[in-house]
Amino acid sequence: MLLENTPYYSGGVWEYVAQTGLPGLGLGTSLAHGWSSGATPALSMYVLGGRPLTPGYKTFLVEPQPGDLTWASGRVPTPQGPVAIDWTASAHAGFTLKVNVPPGTRGYAGVPSTAAHGKVEGVTTAPVTVPGHSGLDGYLYFGPLAPGSHRITAG
Repeated sequence: MLLENTPYYSGGVWEYVAQTGLPGLGLGTSLAHGWSSGATPALSMYVLGGRPLTPGYKTFLVEPQPGDLTWASGRVPTPQGPVAIDWTASAHAGFTLKVNVPPGTRGYAGVPSTAAHGKVEGVTTAPVTVPGHSGLDGYLYFGPLAPGSHRITAG
């Protein structure tokens, strides 16, 4: 890490910066260390919400933990294809989760809600218990979700 108030300070965390401001170890200089990429899996598993329940994502859980965020969208790569996840949170409209379940897998969805029921594809549905997962307080769980696109809402 470079110390502030020195001629070598760039605001970055590089291995070495020459006095010219260029990477100082030639073409082999790393400008991105693995130890600083820890946010990527945390964002995928907790903000976006996708993580495996069984090896190879044969069974997986989408359980976003939005905090004060109002939306997230992304894809979680799996051996069977990507799990596409898109969610929005609103004080007025509640929580909406869209998830695409790849062929050969099944998914479960957990959404933050104080309601007793949610809707899957617009149909009022009672929550389920996710096998092998104790669940988070204040969440409703739905599934198993078959391959295809699903829309889960909770107010």
